[in-house]
Amino acid sequence: FYLHELVQTAEASVLALSKKFPSPSQSNLFLLNNQDYLARALKDHAKIGELLPGDPQSRLEASVAANLAAMKAAWQAVAGNLTDDSGAPKDRYKVFCGAVMQLHSALGPCQVPNEDVREELRETLIEALVP
Repeated sequence: FYLHELVQTAEASVLALSKKFPSPSQSNLFLLNNQDYLARALKDHAKIGELLPGDPQSRLEASVAANLAAMKAAWQAVAGNLTDDSGAPKDRYKVFCGAVMQLHSALGPCQVPNEDVREELRETLIEALVP
């Protein structure tokens, strides 16, 4: 019972801290890193996972996947600026460059320490930006 509360508290703390970031992209990246860390910790310590009700590891892995999807959607929205037919090509390019700079400035200082998640994020972004 105590371990279940501990995991729930850790998840709630991560979620609460993620809401303090000024941009949704930073929040998603924070959640991605920390929920992945919690999921790996449960996976690495399988005995703890067995003691917990439900399947918190799967729930955390689903959250990681959802945050990857949110990051992809953010970059797809940026790429969508190029295909928007509402303005002159020069204007669309300006809007695109501005959106890239804004997202890059928000995420530039951030790191993804887990190599597997970093590679998955890289592939997700390539899918979003490369036709």
